[in-house]
Amino acid sequence: YSKTATTTAKLTINKASLKITVNDQTYTYSGTAQGENNVTYTTGIDAKVATATLQGGDVLSSITLNGTETEAGEYADKIEASAAGVTYGHTTDKTAITDNYDVEYVSGKLTINQTDEEFAISLADDEYTYDGTAKANTKTASSEAKTGTTTYSYSFEQNGTYVSELNSLTKIDAGTYTIYVKGTNPNYSKTATTTAKLTINKAS
Repeated sequence: YSKTATTTAKLTINKASLKITVNDQTYTYSGTAQGENNVTYTTGIDAKVATATLQGGDVLSSITLNGTETEAGEYADKIEASAAGVTYGHTTDKTAITDNYDVEYVSGKLTINQTDEEFAISLADDEYTYDGTAKANTKTASSEAKTGTTTYSYSFEQNGTYVSELNSLTKIDAGTYTIYVKGTNPNYSKTATTTAKLTINKAS
């Protein structure tokens, strides 16, 4: 043949799959937000995430993590990863090659455990003069817990039955009565306690 035949062909290198799984994180309640506040890591990455199927010595050189909570509890898939940066591991060339991968991110669980610290509660005394009708302490209990809703219960006996409604504890006769108060808060492992008085003075 006097003519030269020509054609073309393709060399296709498909992207590799890369799975990045955020490691679960556990903290103890402190009253402030804990977790990852949109932080980008370039060191200590292995302690934060696990990687699967990096190719040819490639390394995960940066990752951004985000997800915080304040209150005690377990928060599934709370810490999210994004903006992975992959570079060659076999050369000093640190050009980003992340586009060689289809990246899948798997979020991690954030756990904030209750603190063993104590917190204080208080209830003011209340006072009346005897008039033959039932009287109750009508003050409002308060809590020094850093955050969270404190739930109160009350009793005229320290080891007796406690009720959630303070105004259901009533006395008619003149005297000074001790009210025992308990407070629980989901962020604290310990129950807070205090006492208050209900005083009914004698009538003239």
